[in-house]
Amino acid sequence: MRRAVEPLTRILVPLDFSEVSSPLVEVAARLSKKYSAEIVLFHAIEESVVEHVIAGYNVSLVVSDLVEEARRKLEKYKALAEGLGARVSIYSDIPVADPAAAIASVAHEIRASEVLLANKGWGIKRLLSLGSTSRLVVKLAETPVIIIKGIHEGDTVKLLIRGDLFGSILYAITRNYREEALDYVSELAAKTNSRLIIVHIREDDMKTDFLSDVERKLSYRGIEVEKIDVSGKPHSVILTYASASNVNSIFMERSVHEGIKSLFLGSTLDRVLNSSEIPVIVYPHRR
Repeated sequence: MRRAVEPLTRILVPLDFSEVSSPLVEVAARLSKKYSAEIVLFHAIEESVVEHVIAGYNVSLVVSDLVEEARRKLEKYKALAEGLGARVSIYSDIPVADPAAAIASVAHEIRASEVLLANKGWGIKRLLSLGSTSRLVVKLAETPVIIIKGIHEGDTVKLLIRGDLFGSILYAITRNYREEALDYVSELAAKTNSRLIIVHIREDDMKTDFLSDVERKLSYRGIEVEKIDVSGKPHSVILTYASASNVNSIFMERSVHEGIKSLFLGSTLDRVLNSSEIPVIVYPHRR
């Protein structure tokens, strides 16, 4: 298991060059300027795109043209970010690969502190509202992933953020929380001067003495927290409370399943990601 990277130091920003790319770069640029983070722009050429046009063409020439076009577009977004005061670079190698796998791999390689994604997921025929790339990145990445929902407003796309992305963070904690996740969210709260709300949802009558232990650990680090212990369906309570209490983001850990269950992220996380109009920070299972 590798050591966690300090929050908001190097943010990987994957771009698919759709209408959501500009607002995502603008959000990343603001984070870079405010927290002195480096942002790294990245693009992967989908294998299916190459396969679709390959018949009758020179493969290397097609790929070369796609790479050059991607580089020109990345430079455009780099200029946009620099114009907003960001410290920005471009990941120079543009692979032909599955985007989610490439994003997870590059995030690990450059020791990104976070991956910043916009969840388009608005295809009317999608079985799941969370976009397939976002879903797979969350599943594969060993790096915290921040997912912000995008919506259409007329001819433009808006990312749903309530003011400061880290103004207040709701940490949906479980009895099986990991110390590494607690370390990360406490460092994030300290760096961003966030209000941290710890919410535990009981589905039974088990005692929740561990919350006092968590509160004590955070107080040692100088983090003041609001502690809430309630009963109910986890995803429903998380979404309802986050909306009612005006939190700016939701922090959750990703559970790990074996076999066929590895196709799913875990029912609570899945439902929150699919339904939340508040940005979600997903802490990974580190190998």
